[in-house]
Amino acid sequence: MNIENSSEEALINGHFSGGGFAFYRLPGTLTYTFTAQHDVPFTMTSFAELKGLHGVVVAPFILSDQTPLVCIRPDVLTEKKVPLSDALQQSCESMNAGVFRLPNASYDRTNEGRASYNDGFEICLDHLKKGSIRKVVYSRRQTRDIPRGYETQLAALFFEACRRQPNHYVSLWWTPQTGCWLVATPETLLADDDMNERTWQTMALAGTMPSEPQNLLLANWSEKNKKEQAYVSAFISQRLEQLVDEMNISPVFPSPAANVIHLRTDFSFKLKNEISPETLLDRLHPTPAVCGEPQIPARSVISMAETTPRRYYAGFSGPFSLVGNTRLYVSLRCMELFADRACLYAGGGLLSDSNEAEEWKETCRKLKPMEELIQLLNTRV
Repeated sequence: MNIENSSEEALINGHFSGGGFAFYRLPGTLTYTFTAQHDVPFTMTSFAELKGLHGVVVAPFILSDQTPLVCIRPDVLTEKKVPLSDALQQSCESMNAGVFRLPNASYDRTNEGRASYNDGFEICLDHLKKGSIRKVVYSRRQTRDIPRGYETQLAALFFEACRRQPNHYVSLWWTPQTGCWLVATPETLLADDDMNERTWQTMALAGTMPSEPQNLLLANWSEKNKKEQAYVSAFISQRLEQLVDEMNISPVFPSPAANVIHLRTDFSFKLKNEISPETLLDRLHPTPAVCGEPQIPARSVISMAETTPRRYYAGFSGPFSLVGNTRLYVSLRCMELFADRACLYAGGGLLSDSNEAEEWKETCRKLKPMEELIQLLNTRV
């Protein structure tokens, strides 16, 4: 094992040979963290197995043998300032050097079109109108080609996402088990308080409108959007009630997120002494912000309606008991990266009165930030 080949520099030079790595930049900060594990991380299929571990956690939408929970151990751990200049400037010749290569994508693109989306939408709508579920988050995948040999640009792609999304959590991670993903998300799943180890925060983030000035006023939001977000708030409040000693809940407010605006409620709470973060994760994930209400029937509808597997989309990632802090964020506005293409994901919450054309437009808006990164990468390589 060559420990030097687990460094950030080894990745940039195309010679990374460690077992996994992660870059992350916390919202509103100017520095990023790089961590890597020399050997391959072991996999887990329950949140309870996180007890006593520290590192960068990567979790899927649904835990399974095919999409396990992974914790990248910090054998290498560095913190640096995010570069301010454009890093996507290497030539095609330099791109072809190196031994670190991502695999080719094996996904079939035939189920990614509007017709397939409409078919799944009708399945969701049927269950919503029958009353078996009150809300379901319906998502789709969109594939974009990438020139081969771009792996030495992965760090630059992460830096560009950081510059474009200064108030989002941005992360790039790779392990053999999870594949390589880039995330720039506005949604916190669970974060501890720097000043009090038993105090935590989460949020209910749902409902979507275009990023226009009038949508910063709550009064201009539709009842559909308000109801969609209220399901998430009620779920989180109910799940926390038995686990906390104290809880403060903010009023709902519009929260900008790149080219869209969401409705948001913030929760701050103090965990009971006997409750662990692992238990909290098990109770919260997946919330109705990415799944639906009720949770179990909504998961069943998702499995019937969606023709492309979510994998780590709508899961979560972030530092877990790393340098004394835990900051976990829902994997929205994300894409899985392969040698020859990127698979982008986006979804939206459906209620019984949802309109297919409007929901399709919403997914297009949510896909746009990652599509712009891919377009930029294609022009530079």
